[in-house]
Amino acid sequence: MYAVLLGILQGLTEFLPVSSSGHLVLAQSLLPGFQEPAASFDATLHGGTLVAVLVYFRTDVTALLSCLRRGGDPGHRKLLLWLVAGTVPTGVVGVLFKGPLEALFEAPRFAAAMLLFTGALLWVSETLARPGDGLERLGFRRAFGIGLAQGLAIIPGISRSGTTIAAATLLGIRGEDAARFSFLLVVPAILGALVLRLPEMVVTGGTNWSLYVGGAAAACISGLWAIRFLMKVIRNGRLRWFAVYCWTLGAGYLIVGP
Repeated sequence: MYAVLLGILQGLTEFLPVSSSGHLVLAQSLLPGFQEPAASFDATLHGGTLVAVLVYFRTDVTALLSCLRRGGDPGHRKLLLWLVAGTVPTGVVGVLFKGPLEALFEAPRFAAAMLLFTGALLWVSETLARPGDGLERLGFRRAFGIGLAQGLAIIPGISRSGTTIAAATLLGIRGEDAARFSFLLVVPAILGALVLRLPEMVVTGGTNWSLYVGGAAAACISGLWAIRFLMKVIRNGRLRWFAVYCWTLGAGYLIVGP
C-alpha cells in the first residue's frame, strides 16, 4: 500500500504544477515515520511517469523518432533539436548546483516558501498570457530559456511543470503548446536520472520487486490522469487554481508547520 500511495503521489505531483519535491519534503516533516524512498525505488516511480508521457504523447514521440530517418519530417526534426537545446541548460544546472542545493531537502520551511513562489509564477504567467505562437515557431532561444527554467525545479517547492509552462507562456508560446513542450522536455530528464541510478538498481539485493512494479504502475496511471487533467485546465485558462493551492499549502505550513 505504501508503494502504491507513493506512486500515486509521484504521478500527480510530477505533472500537476504543485512541485513533487516540495510535497515530499513537507510530507517527511509532517508524517511520523515517513522517509524519502530509496533512490532505486524513486527511479522506478519516475520510470512509471515516463511511461505516462510516452503513452499520452505517443504520436509526437513516434514522429520525433521517425524524423531521424532520411526524408523525415523537418518540422519534427526542428522540435527534436529544440528539445536538445532545452535539455542542455537543465543538465548543466543539475550538475553544477545539485550538491549545494541538496541541503534544502532538509529545510521544509524553505520548500513551503518556494511553493509561494510557484503560485506567484503561475498567477503572473496566466495574467500576462496573450495569444502566442505555436510550437513550430519556438526557436532555440526560447527552448534554451525554458530549459533554464526547468533547471530551477531542482529546488524543492518549485514545480518543474509549472515553471516550464509559465516560462514558455511568458516567452510567447500559447498555453497548450507550452504544456506539450514541457511534457516532452521531461523525457530526456527522466531518462538521464534513470541512467544515473541504473547501477544501484542492478546491484540492489533483497528487493521486493512486486512493490516496485505496483508503485510504478500507480505512478503511470495517476500520471496519465494528471496530464489529461492539466491539458484541459490549460485549455480553459484556469492555472490560477493551482496558484491558490500552492499559496494555501505553503502559507499553511509556514503558519502552523513545525
